Amino acid sequence: VRLVPGSSDIVVAGCGGCGSAPLPYTNDIAVARLNADGTLDNAFGTAGTGKRVLDLGYSEYVGAMAIHPLSKKIALSTGSLDDSFTIVMLTENGSYDTNFGGIGVVTTSFGEESARADSLAFQYIGNRGLTYRLVAGGFAGEPGDRGFAMARYKMDGTLDTSFSTDGKVKLNLSYQHDYITALHIDADRKIVAAGPRKWNGTYDFAAVRFTPDGALDTGFGIQGKVI
Repeated sequence: VRLVPGSSDIVVAGCGGCGSAPLPYTNDIAVARLNADGTLDNAFGTAGTGKRVLDLGYSEYVGAMAIHPLSKKIALSTGSLDDSFTIVMLTENGSYDTNFGGIGVVTTSFGEESARADSLAFQYIGNRGLTYRLVAGGFAGEPGDRGFAMARYKMDGTLDTSFSTDGKVKLNLSYQHDYITALHIDADRKIVAAGPRKWNGTYDFAAVRFTPDGALDTGFGIQGKVI
């Protein structure tokens, strides 16, 4: 659930058909926009219904959502591909944003057996408040050895290579199982990533702060990390 910036409208996103029998599930992304009074916004979605379903051809669900503070575009992450981040960008009215990757969908491989984005945030990077990037956070790695992973995208869907030289960051905290479940961009444009760290069978809270360009912020905790 997200409030539309500058209004009291609400966007909700999740899964249509999730868990339905028989196997295999044919899950799809479901998105709806509500007016402030709770009615469906007929300017959004399919044929004025205020809602729409997105089928990417896999079994999809929404891992995270973020709304652009200026254009009101809706970014969604999904776990549709086991080895990649999959990001969907919709316009304010719910149609695919074809400026993003040409079709409104972008996948990013980390060269690992598994990867998934479970958090999204728009990051202001300058130019009089007009330039934003989309940061996605989650995990990448082999089963039993997964680490924090992030990617930063320009608004055309290409990776922003000014972010950690190739647009991607991977950080192992424990060499067992770590993953980002939440992202926040602070007032200094630094990126705070948080999630669980598993070590010797025990889970701990983990918080890591990165500079605006994806390097560890060594002024935070121990070399940028707090467990």
